[in-house]
Amino acid sequence: MGGYAVIDLETTGFAYNSRDRVCEIGVVLMRPDGTREDSYGTLINPGRDLGAQHIHGIDAADARVAPSFDAVVGDLTELLSGRVIVAHNSAFDTAFLVAEYQRAGWPLNLTRDMTLCTMRLARDFGGPAKLGECCAHFGIPMSDAHHALADAEAAAGLLDIYMSQTRESTLWSNWVEFGGTIQWPSPPPRAVCPVPRGAARHGSAQLSAIANSFALPEGPADISGSDEYLDILGRVLADRKVSLPERRALEGLALSLGLSPQEISRLNRNYMLRTRQ
Repeated sequence: MGGYAVIDLETTGFAYNSRDRVCEIGVVLMRPDGTREDSYGTLINPGRDLGAQHIHGIDAADARVAPSFDAVVGDLTELLSGRVIVAHNSAFDTAFLVAEYQRAGWPLNLTRDMTLCTMRLARDFGGPAKLGECCAHFGIPMSDAHHALADAEAAAGLLDIYMSQTRESTLWSNWVEFGGTIQWPSPPPRAVCPVPRGAARHGSAQLSAIANSFALPEGPADISGSDEYLDILGRVLADRKVSLPERRALEGLALSLGLSPQEISRLNRNYMLRTRQ
């Protein structure tokens, strides 16, 4: 179906082509008509110090239990491929995204001009450049600045405003069509559980309570084997650790239940979204 993937990346600094790395990813998926479809967010272990923690506020203990970029690159590609990439200052996010794909061994041909930038578009719609000021100008609520998913949600809100003001324009349909032509690499999805902020700080007692009170959100109920998989997933996450044997056991269970990588990814995303509510 295609549509838009609004992204935001928090990073350890600005040197995308040398020492700095992505430390948090936020993605909001939107349909071609601009309606919200899904979201995804996770911390990323950058494999180095977190840089300007006073800006992004990511805790080192959380980053240590988060997956590396190469662990989630398949899951991320599954979300982004076939869509128009959107970001507020997309030059920054595109540069880091391409650099991380390259380090993970999956070269990505994506440039600034192949993306939609809600910052560049703001000028056309009479808004200021900075994300917070632009959201205030258009009346879009914004909280948790420099949290990747929150910033992605804010940029998605801007895109929706822009689209609502030019519904008759062919600009958007042309972009959606173009998004479907971008060639993405094919790293295999691994259905890695996203790690939210506070995962380490909250401790095993809270995660255990989350697991015990888990109710399947609307959506995955039609996936055969979902209840069995989610039950084991909750037990695995009760101690906030996923060991290699546990990961292999989950993969074996998923295989025995006939779950596809796409279904596992969907279940994992719904699980983590539920725990943040």
